[in-house]
Amino acid sequence: KQWYQRRVRGWVVSNKKEKEKKETNKHQTNQIEMSSSNPVDKVHQYAEKAKGGGWSAAKDLLRYLRHSRQRFPELVLKYGVPLVENYSSKLGNEFWEYFEMVLIAAFDCGDDELSEKYLEKIRKQFPGSLRVKKLEGMHLESQGKFSEAAQQYTAILKESPTDAFCMKRQISIFKAKGEFQTAVDLFNTYLQIFMADVEAWGELANLHLSMGNYKQAAVCYEELILSAPQNYLYYSKYAEIVYTIGGIDNFRLARKYFSHSLSLNDKTNTRSLMGLAACSYAIASHSHKESRNKDEGKDISGELFGFVQTRLEDIYSNAEGTEKTIFLGVLYKMSEIFFYVEK
Repeated sequence: KQWYQRRVRGWVVSNKKEKEKKETNKHQTNQIEMSSSNPVDKVHQYAEKAKGGGWSAAKDLLRYLRHSRQRFPELVLKYGVPLVENYSSKLGNEFWEYFEMVLIAAFDCGDDELSEKYLEKIRKQFPGSLRVKKLEGMHLESQGKFSEAAQQYTAILKESPTDAFCMKRQISIFKAKGEFQTAVDLFNTYLQIFMADVEAWGELANLHLSMGNYKQAAVCYEELILSAPQNYLYYSKYAEIVYTIGGIDNFRLARKYFSHSLSLNDKTNTRSLMGLAACSYAIASHSHKESRNKDEGKDISGELFGFVQTRLEDIYSNAEGTEKTIFLGVLYKMSEIFFYVEK
């Protein structure tokens, strides 16, 4: 009877401590969520908590990384390996999700020994799984075996022709190999199926820009503007591309888009202010050469440039060093064209 009572008291004390630990961990998690809106800062705060917070704190870190879709492979390996190897019973149904996270982190860090060990374990657990085949393709990529990885993804696509993950991985492989035109062709095929993928349109636009295909990049940003018409960055980027293509009509079009970008964000949008200054200067220069456009160069571009110049001087008034002098000097030099237009 005494032995039984001691056992019961031990269970009660143990459960009480466990409950207190859970409450403390929950309180710390709430503090982190409320402390900062910056996802990277939150990751570092979760990592600090995981240093002395036991398995539960390590689980919270990995869960946050998974939900926020951030890649910190070193942190995942540091806290994930002990978690999946020593506390598998406590993770329950989530075990294989965390196990996969650790495996992908091993790929990212180039830990071939751990990758082989964990990949073999997941093969035995899920034989013939398409998801496991994708992980095998990622393992081949991490080893630099791009051709074999591409073959692996091609084989998966034969079984599942609309598998978005494998199509994206193939695009990444050809980009890594420098075969940009093949990557563009694969992007076009992908976007015929997944037309609402905003990230894919952005990646394709960047790929076209790196190849100097400015007209095709402009089409991509037109799609991005349609998908998110309140995103001022899309308007300013589209305007930059149109301005780069050149020509008086494109300068005027770029001016419109820079102006609309500023109407959406006029507080932290220095990029569009500089774009307006460049467009005004380009239009005025063209108007100086073409007498039929003198009135527009004088009345519209001159006033607009004056507005932009004042705003930029206010923004850079607190700057120090030679950069401020050079920047204001460039603005002043650009403004000289408007005196010639007036004449």
